[in-house]
Amino acid sequence: MPTFRWLIENGIRFYGPMPEPPHRKPRMHNVLPNSRAFPYHLGRRARAVGVEIRLGARAERLILEQGRVTAVAAIGKQGTAILRARRGVVLAAGDFTAGTELKARFMGEREAKVEAVKKDLYRAAIDLGGTVTGEHGIGSSRREWLEIQKGADAVRVMRAIKAALDPLGILNPGRVI
Repeated sequence: MPTFRWLIENGIRFYGPMPEPPHRKPRMHNVLPNSRAFPYHLGRRARAVGVEIRLGARAERLILEQGRVTAVAAIGKQGTAILRARRGVVLAAGDFTAGTELKARFMGEREAKVEAVKKDLYRAAIDLGGTVTGEHGIGSSRREWLEIQKGADAVRVMRAIKAALDPLGILNPGRVI
């Protein structure tokens, strides 16, 4: 609930909970007036605390200093700019390029099988000390990367905890975590 309260404090309004089959109890909250409220209100909040938001820019390269990412070289409408970080660099694709199920549904089966960009992106994230995960944890499409970034022992511990908490395998079946 802290996240929900924080969103409300920052101007996001919700209607709900609404039914979300197959769940038996209503749980989904719809954003009012629509999903555009997120970038509007959260963008206002981010700018108020000094965050620079660049839309329509493509990250060309990350700039490392003493082993840390301290800036990104981005190409936008005004050309190339070096964007220095005060605390961190956040890059967001804003789409579903790594989600094979969504790519298959909206783009086609052939496009869903393209792996090159995803593997390069995942390798760069791990090499820079980041992690590879989805918004709902590690499922089937990122399974191979979990052991690469966390190590075999850590994965064994994660699986043991999942098995202890879900001995019948009914919570998020078929997923690693």
